[in-house]
Amino acid sequence: MKMMAATKKSEQTIQDFQYCEVCRRHHSQGRKHVYSRTHRDNINAIINKYGKKVKAAKPVLKHPVVDSGVNEENFWCYFCGCEVKKHDTTATATMKYGGFFRHLASQEHRQKTFSFWWDHRIEKSLKNSFLLTQEDYGSKQIGPTVEDLQKHKKQKTLPKGRVGANFDRSSSSGEEWLPSFGRVWQVGRRWKPWQQKRKGRTKASAAQSRPDFSSEEANGP
Repeated sequence: MKMMAATKKSEQTIQDFQYCEVCRRHHSQGRKHVYSRTHRDNINAIINKYGKKVKAAKPVLKHPVVDSGVNEENFWCYFCGCEVKKHDTTATATMKYGGFFRHLASQEHRQKTFSFWWDHRIEKSLKNSFLLTQEDYGSKQIGPTVEDLQKHKKQKTLPKGRVGANFDRSSSSGEEWLPSFGRVWQVGRRWKPWQQKRKGRTKASAAQSRPDFSSEEANGP
């Protein structure tokens, strides 16, 4: 009887042990384990480490960057427990953080992040920093692939034959290239040249109406 009781107690003890992926060890504390100091420290370390990655990537979300060459770098998503491609690549170019942003905006990542927060009792206010809505992803990213960004850049160039299509915008130029449009480029209001020209015509018309007006005045000195 004592042996059977000891065996039964041993089996119950084994069943009570659970494995914590955050702490990477077995424990028999049940749900209390997530409130232990060791577990909280490990959670904080994950949040801080992952948060730095998100912070480094966010500026690229507003201003996409395409580098030449191929970058096959991956990153580990702690909330999903899987490895994900960090960038979008083709045979010749790489869109930085393209895969990273697409993962943060995916429905799978959202669901697993919510579960991770619930299972480990993490502060709710921190959760949105690791999520990206489809609206933000679609509006701030040129597109989900490198090809989309390259197409977007081609659309910005003027068609051949159109005025300014061959203009080198990278070169510097001074004021001497400006065409002469009277006093358009001079200081003062733009209606002044027209006003002065009108005054000249009025004076000429008044002179011609005088009795003593001669052809020499009309022709000038």
